[in-house]
Amino acid sequence: MNLVKQIGIAPTLEQTAEECNELIIACSALAHACLKEARIVRGENPHEACENTVIENLCEEIADVRIMIQEICDSNHHLSENVDKWDRYKRNRMLRRFAANCTVEEANTDG
Repeated sequence: MNLVKQIGIAPTLEQTAEECNELIIACSALAHACLKEARIVRGENPHEACENTVIENLCEEIADVRIMIQEICDSNHHLSENVDKWDRYKRNRMLRRFAANCTVEEANTDG
């Protein structure tokens, strides 16, 4: 599938933005469910554990965003190479920072 060739870059970017928004909502629901689960694990304010539907929704939205990003990258070789470069840089930086025993917050900050 080459969505960019079929519908153009602007509609593809709009669809990507919509999918990203849906992923944000799914991540927020997962974060809320994880906070509830953490309280259950600690024995504080126990109630139902994370529901599988939250995880399934997150997986579905990740797939949607991944598809849209891949479509955009597939439409432009230079863009794809640049994304790959940044991906390698960010992964290596994260590994270095975790190896240096920094916190998750420190590992995710620039600088």
